Amino acid sequence: DTGLNLGTLYYYWVQACSSNLEGIETCSDFSEVSSANTTLDSPKNLQLSDATISQITVSWSTVSEATSYKIYRYTSDASIAAMSVATTESDSYTDTGLNPGTLYYYWIKACKENSERVVACSDFSTVSSKATLVVIPSVPTGLSLTADSVSQITVLWDSVTATNYYEVFRNTTDSNSSLTTAINQPVNTTYTDSGLSADTTYYYWVKACGTGDICSDFSEEASTKTLKGELNWTTATDSAAFSARYFHQSVVFDNKMWVIGGNESNSRKNDVWSSTNGVTWTTATDSAAFSPRRSHISVVFDNKMWVIGGRDANLLNDVWRSTDGVTWTEATDSAAFSPRSDHQAVVFNDGNSTKMWVIGGNDRGLRNDVWSSTNGIIWTTATNLAAFSARVWHQAVVFDKKMWVIGGRNAGRNPLNDVWSSTDGVTWTTATDSAAFSARYYHQSVVFDNKMWVIGGYDDTNTVKNDVWSSADGVTWTKAVASVRFSLRTAHRAVVFDKKMWVIGGSSSDGLIIPKNDVWHTVKE
Repeated sequence: DTGLNLGTLYYYWVQACSSNLEGIETCSDFSEVSSANTTLDSPKNLQLSDATISQITVSWSTVSEATSYKIYRYTSDASIAAMSVATTESDSYTDTGLNPGTLYYYWIKACKENSERVVACSDFSTVSSKATLVVIPSVPTGLSLTADSVSQITVLWDSVTATNYYEVFRNTTDSNSSLTTAINQPVNTTYTDSGLSADTTYYYWVKACGTGDICSDFSEEASTKTLKGELNWTTATDSAAFSARYFHQSVVFDNKMWVIGGNESNSRKNDVWSSTNGVTWTTATDSAAFSPRRSHISVVFDNKMWVIGGRDANLLNDVWRSTDGVTWTEATDSAAFSPRSDHQAVVFNDGNSTKMWVIGGNDRGLRNDVWSSTNGIIWTTATNLAAFSARVWHQAVVFDKKMWVIGGRNAGRNPLNDVWSSTDGVTWTTATDSAAFSARYYHQSVVFDNKMWVIGGYDDTNTVKNDVWSSADGVTWTKAVASVRFSLRTAHRAVVFDKKMWVIGGSSSDGLIIPKNDVWHTVKE
């Protein structure tokens, strides 16, 4: 039966007929009814080609009378579950957005629209399948390890292109077998592995992983041992380019350590020096704009170094600043706080703004006042009488979102080992009246490795010390090193630079003042 409308359901019956001698036709009753839709032929010669990591091109032979084709796709050969992904008038189609390394199955239907705008399609073509390509990222190179502490190792490696993430593997043997544990999938090229055991060798490998979670082979292994927990000191130089001195100041600024002024035997200095390694020291100026002085204080604030007060022939309350150590500008020649020496200063945000704070000191009497400034010009008193006793030669640091005052010497000329803290400079709370370290002054304190540290000083037995103590809370203090490799030390300076604690100069004394210009730093072992 030809000339029918495409996509139309037709019903059919059949009668059997015969003619007698007189030509009269007699027919049977109608047969049972049967029906069928008119359809196009299914497409032939289905071909899959040009596979990449995310696309496959599908092509087929043209079907006569077809005006369009429907493309079906699935990840198994079950056409009943296949989904139509596109309709095209062409005899080919490029299917995109596919997953790498995946096998896809395709079927095509030929379709035509009739005069009533009814679209009728053929049955499925035969199935054809093809897999997208697998792109394996390059193996990471440049694997290096740094033992940061007794429980932490930092893993570094070079970047690999077309990588979505990396897998880092760790083991305590040099085997990347099934015992190896995948410990992270970082998106950058560094990973800090913590919670490790002290003095233990760990082996590491890295894989680069791309689209479809396809990963490279293991990188070459690297290994290192976590630290034992021992903190030792080594000399950077026994004789720096700056002259031997004490009661100087040191800060870290512009990726350098700086030495500013101080006492050179019986003469005062106003020279400024810097170093990037503690070995080589370069003079910024032999004679800064501020007067030669000792027992001043220096901080880094507002991208500048500051010199605050101290003593030349007189007690001072001038304030100076510099962005390069060469040119110094006077912020004020007479701050609101009284002229003083042997005070302390920190930079701290009290919840309102970040400020410089001046704490205690000697103004021909001992003070326990606290002052702050946001510009070095205008100074405001937080309290004239803090809860801690008036003192000199104490130390102050910022730790755990508080300002801390540690030790010093009181008006009765007694060394102290009390520890105080404050969040606003007004209210001060005692952490301990008697820390485990001996009462002392002329010591140094820094914040390092999430602890506060006390280094050396002059104690209550009139003995110069070179012991080192640390605390994570200001209450409990632990002796880290009973006697370090640098000599007994007072009026020295300590800073934290390049992930190390540094001790710079000071006086090594057995009853005599012996100025020093040696430089030491910590070594974690």
